[in-house]
Amino acid sequence: ETRVLTCKVREELIAISLMPAPYPPQDLEGPLATSLLWPGDSDLSSVKAHQAHLLIVMAGPNSDPIGRRLILTAVTAAASKSPDVMAVYWPESTQVIHSRIFRDLAKADTSVEAPPVLIWIDIRLYPNRNGSVGAFTVGLVPLGYLEIEIPQIRMAAGELKSWLIDILYYLMANGPILEHGQTIGATPEHQLKITHGPSRFKERGTVIRLQE
Repeated sequence: ETRVLTCKVREELIAISLMPAPYPPQDLEGPLATSLLWPGDSDLSSVKAHQAHLLIVMAGPNSDPIGRRLILTAVTAAASKSPDVMAVYWPESTQVIHSRIFRDLAKADTSVEAPPVLIWIDIRLYPNRNGSVGAFTVGLVPLGYLEIEIPQIRMAAGELKSWLIDILYYLMANGPILEHGQTIGATPEHQLKITHGPSRFKERGTVIRLQE
């Protein structure tokens, strides 16, 4: 039996449905294998054994993608307080997030000026054979932006991720300002050229590429 709870938040209709079946396992396989927002002392594989899930959807007149997701994030955080909720799956960033970590990120000064970008956008880093680091984002397109890719840069991984997070906040506050042909400085030693072009990965379409 499917149970549905509805409510209204700022003209947005929220429907929360208890689905008496696991979330489609094929959709969770990759996110579970790559989850970063999970405590080291908790077994991520336990999520695979879940037998039901909450489905939360929104419908309303608000066309602002950030405002709508702030509402959805707050409602999801409230729903995740149930002791039976192990994790939250945010499909737009393809992230499985531990319920406690989700709530911590959702309440950490979230606003239009400082949205919870680590929930909405996944930043993936990878090593290159030449010792440099590459990075790409997942989740910017639903917010109205192009995804970002950095094929390679000689920076420490933590420094690169912090810089990309700053870029995401800047985009949220100022709109799609990373224009083709401009440059952007990661550090005084790293001036990157901005180009708009096809992704190096299949099915990602046009992206913003930052290159040294």
